[in-house]
Amino acid sequence: MITSRPKYAYFITVPATSLIVALGSTGLALGTSGIVGGAALGLGWAIVLGSVVERLIHRDHWKQRLANGSVFAAIVASGLMLGGGVMYGLLMRAAASAPAEVLSAMMQPTIPFFMILNTPLELAVVPCAIFANWHNGTRRWLILSAAASFYALRIWSYVVYVPNRMAIASRPLSANDIEWFQRSMEVDYRSLLLAIVFAGFTIAAFVRD
Repeated sequence: MITSRPKYAYFITVPATSLIVALGSTGLALGTSGIVGGAALGLGWAIVLGSVVERLIHRDHWKQRLANGSVFAAIVASGLMLGGGVMYGLLMRAAASAPAEVLSAMMQPTIPFFMILNTPLELAVVPCAIFANWHNGTRRWLILSAAASFYALRIWSYVVYVPNRMAIASRPLSANDIEWFQRSMEVDYRSLLLAIVFAGFTIAAFVRD
């Protein structure tokens, strides 16, 4: 039975963060050792983060700051990614027939943009929101729903998209690269998951802490 005790949040944040960091290493082409090391790093980080948040939420002035601040940060970051992702999809579909040099130039700036937003969400904001809002039953379920969508989105990205897109963004595009990219755009529904993340955290913000 799930209670208001934040220790139960470890059963969600620790495996999720460990898996996300392990999969994230695939974009760096570090091989099996990178995946194992990433999993261990993610596990340790999630435990340390949870311990810090647990200590802080015992102080009244920090409890509300962390609970509301993490939700606000998630709204801002997911909103930026949702808007950026929709615009990226529209632009890239419109430019599908453009020369390879144009597609490559359009693709490259998007990688740091999404990395800057995704990394804090993965490592700090979403886990912190789970820990800091665990005591609030309504918020907890809204945030868990949003977090489940977020983690599904990130796993989908790391398994299907990240290795190939990191590779093709670092070199001139070939005909095969363009064909793969166009096929991937046709079945890329991650914006729907991101919309659920944004909606979940936004609704949670209106629940009294």
